[in-house]
Amino acid sequence: MYVPQETIASILGDRSRFAIPLASLIGVPLYLGNLSALPIVKGLLIQGMQPGAAIAFLIGGAVTTIPAMTAVWTVVRRPVFALYIAFSLFGSMLLGYFVSIIL
Repeated sequence: MYVPQETIASILGDRSRFAIPLASLIGVPLYLGNLSALPIVKGLLIQGMQPGAAIAFLIGGAVTTIPAMTAVWTVVRRPVFALYIAFSLFGSMLLGYFVSIIL
């Protein structure tokens, strides 16, 4: 609502080469639950976000929420936690590119 449609389309749209990694990284600091993420992504898709970036945003945001990271942090050591973050972000970007190729 506060960001113009042209800005979202230029940053996260089909012409942007960095839309999928950027969407994955934007999802990291957001606390996205199952119910709150879908309306946000729907609004972004309406404003011009590409579907692959939307998938990367959904997965990257859900995996890196504070409760999820806290749960993993209490169970594993620091190197494993770093691998958890790296694999989840890489995986969300990979799936975003896969969806982008299919659609």
